[in-house]
Amino acid sequence: MTLPPLVSERLTLRGWDPDDPQDVAAAYDIYRRDEVSRWLGAHPSPWKSEQAAHERLLRWQSVGFDAPGFGIWAIVPTGGDGPIGSALLTRLPDSEGTLTEDVEIGWHLHPDHWGHGYATEAAVLLMAHADETLGITKINALAYPGNDASVAVMQRLGMHHRGETDRWYGVHLQWWSTPLELAAETGPA
Repeated sequence: MTLPPLVSERLTLRGWDPDDPQDVAAAYDIYRRDEVSRWLGAHPSPWKSEQAAHERLLRWQSVGFDAPGFGIWAIVPTGGDGPIGSALLTRLPDSEGTLTEDVEIGWHLHPDHWGHGYATEAAVLLMAHADETLGITKINALAYPGNDASVAVMQRLGMHHRGETDRWYGVHLQWWSTPLELAAETGPA
């Protein structure tokens, strides 16, 4: 499944290419770092090799197969040499790993690119895509306790703190969402 490119003044979001050595190297450089990987997934761990990065990018290509318009995009600055991070719009898995109807937005950036507003800008592009292309306005964001940088992005996006939950991924996470109606419909676990 090919992801639609999403473009802002400073960024292009596009699909990761597992056949492009530059994409594989960039993904490995991002996700091999503990300061990035420790905040991700049910069992956080750094990626171990470029081969592991290639395999992960291959799996990421299938994210939108069953739900077109969803996926994991590479974040590429305008005029940049290649990806500096990822932005995702996906269905959330429950604690057993089964995909739910709940939608998650997320971002992961190389530490050299933290603090420049790229995560917020990428998230705004994905939220507009979710609304305008997919008709989705109920979006969730999750963060491990202590991930203050991601929480700051959620606040800048106008998301609302819903509390803490272990409803998704089977781990204890801070839950943010928009709009307000979502809290009444699903409530934290």
